[in-house]
Amino acid sequence: MSRTSMLGSWRGVYEYDPEFKINLRTGFVLDLHPTKWTWLTGGFYGSVQDLEGGVPGVGTIHGSTSWGAIQFLKTMPVAYGFENGKPVSIATALREKGHSVESEIKGFPIIYTGKRTDEDKAAGKWTISSFRFLVDGRMAQYPGKISGRWTMQRTA
Repeated sequence: MSRTSMLGSWRGVYEYDPEFKINLRTGFVLDLHPTKWTWLTGGFYGSVQDLEGGVPGVGTIHGSTSWGAIQFLKTMPVAYGFENGKPVSIATALREKGHSVESEIKGFPIIYTGKRTDEDKAAGKWTISSFRFLVDGRMAQYPGKISGRWTMQRTA
């Protein structure tokens, strides 16, 4: 597989690991472009957008591929969680619970790792590690780790 084979448009699905008891399968689309050094590093960047039921907004992708392995960082503009199967911004959820949150909380990095199964398909695992945000004038930290699986296929 060539280093540039991740470029183009992709469509995929992500879901949470069973222990999180979040029974959602969310579609997404990626549009990936070469970096200046793609031919050497396998690097790429682009945009990501969740489909219906996912996190609103257009996020960014930065990643690389080598020898069939793929890794990329997905960052959405605003941090969201899920309540009753629907996305809700973390800032909104905290405000509804009586906390003071001055602005939306920036999306936290989501690390995707996996393998390309052929030129047009890839699959793997995603992880959100602990993240911090300002609540009630103090720094708060979500100490856990959230993870799941993903698959995607090239569409163009």
